[in-house]
Amino acid sequence: MVVAVTAIGNLVIAGASPVLASQLAWPFGLGTTGLGVMKMGIAVVLIGIIIRLWYRVDSVKQALTEIVGDAARQSTSPTTISTDVGPAKVSAN
Repeated sequence: MVVAVTAIGNLVIAGASPVLASQLAWPFGLGTTGLGVMKMGIAVVLIGIIIRLWYRVDSVKQALTEIVGDAARQSTSPTTISTDVGPAKVSAN
């Protein structure tokens, strides 16, 4: 709200006499501060989203290891089998 008021103040003073132009310093400072606060708010929201996604990925990793169980931990060395066209190597991967 304050940033909007200072922006309007800048527009009013810019078209006025040079005496009033010396008053442009305070709206510039408030506008810059408002922009910094807005960017900080956006950064906090984005960090919150990333943290939530991180927790979700960790929980999916844990759930998948519980679902797969010991089958994923077994040896996956290739085995040779015979087929109609000759021997072939197969593995669990």
